[in-house]
Amino acid sequence: MINTSAPCIDRNLSSSREHFQLNLRRNSLFSAAEVLIGGIGLFLIYRSVVAELGIAMLGVWSIVLATTAFGRVADVGISAGLSRFIAAARGRQEHSKVSLYFWTALSTIAILMAVIAVLGWLPLNAALGFALSGVELTAAQQLLPWALFTFWLLNINAGLAATLLGIQRSDLRAVSSIGGMIIQVVASYLLVKSHGLLGLAWAQAAQYLFAIAASSIFAHRSRAILGPPRFSALVLKELFGFGAKLQIGTIANLLFEPLSKLVLGAVAGPSSVGIFEMAYRMVYQIRTVAIMALQNLVPAFAELSQRDSTASNALFNKSNRVAALAGGGLMIAAISVAPLVSVLWLKTYSSEFVLLVAMISVCWLINILCAPSYFWGIAHGTVNANIGGQLLTGILSPALAYLLGNQYGPTATVAGILVGKAIGDMLPAIFNRPATAWSSAGVAQPWNLLALVATILSATLAHHLWGRMAGDFFSSHNILNLIPS
Repeated sequence: MINTSAPCIDRNLSSSREHFQLNLRRNSLFSAAEVLIGGIGLFLIYRSVVAELGIAMLGVWSIVLATTAFGRVADVGISAGLSRFIAAARGRQEHSKVSLYFWTALSTIAILMAVIAVLGWLPLNAALGFALSGVELTAAQQLLPWALFTFWLLNINAGLAATLLGIQRSDLRAVSSIGGMIIQVVASYLLVKSHGLLGLAWAQAAQYLFAIAASSIFAHRSRAILGPPRFSALVLKELFGFGAKLQIGTIANLLFEPLSKLVLGAVAGPSSVGIFEMAYRMVYQIRTVAIMALQNLVPAFAELSQRDSTASNALFNKSNRVAALAGGGLMIAAISVAPLVSVLWLKTYSSEFVLLVAMISVCWLINILCAPSYFWGIAHGTVNANIGGQLLTGILSPALAYLLGNQYGPTATVAGILVGKAIGDMLPAIFNRPATAWSSAGVAQPWNLLALVATILSATLAHHLWGRMAGDFFSSHNILNLIPS
């Protein structure tokens, strides 16, 4: 008997792969637009804050927001794994379970994060005294309640974003985010001058409220969320089981930024934290162009693992090449424009800012290169390397920052932060791989090594040659006088 089903299966697999490629392309383009507009918005907001309040107040804002991240310690990792569960359920055609995952996760996040925000108020208020004093401490303590409110909104928004990611509609998530950023920029310009940092906090709350409303409407209209709100203890247990694994590493990863900034603030003061924050956020925003696009790999890997493992492995190899090309190009671009951004943001050329951008760019490139392996682990449920890397970062970064900072000063503090981060990020790229051979690991990919070498050379040139040339050019041509106040 002739098997007539084989050609049909081949056609279905081919159609499925084309569908995923189209989805990834569309979602990646919208993700890139989201990051681009978000970066422009962040630039305008920070420039306004520095012009109106000064660099030290930006440092206060950074420290307060970093401190509220401690609240994520009590999170159970629900958002981190939600997109994986939704995508896998769609791959198995279990559409009713998609809705059950959504409502169970969102209700749990909203209640749990509200409790954490309330309980964390007094301890975090006391923790601010470690890095700040005087007028700056008073401003930070007044800001803290609003920062905790935006922390609660941020987590609800993260659950909705994970849902849209899981149903392969990152384009809709991007639209919500872009709309929220536009609202934040406009509100910041209206409120910061008259209300200071509180105005900035109100603007950020408005951003998240809009994004939550828009994402809720998109999720409902996508028809992926069917039926009335429902809660399942069994589904919650499933989400907790996977989320608890991720949360071990996430706790350490979340502690990385606040602890590192607190150490930097204690060693060098809020002004140095302010410059670090601007350099860090600039490069982080550019890095997010690549990460947001690569994040779409999680639902793609998860669905393909249920249908077509060969296509999943091929996608892993291709994503490593894309990460190298995109990451290397983006980080070299960040290093190249650092002198100009310094002038536009700080109203003066800052060699310290340019050096920090160069150092941070190398660190974030390593993070981008390791991202496909990290997302592969989440999609396949093999997250030990992810957890180990995050734990290593959470321990090494603040420890190295403290040791080197006390011995050699602020720049060494930053070097300690970044070295600890880079070492931790590399673990998934070593152990999360589609085959047993070490040659299939992300760290062994030639494109990744080439991108790393090119970016290190660019960072070295920026520090020793390009940055000084740009500074001399801006000074000799009175470029600074052309920048509007």
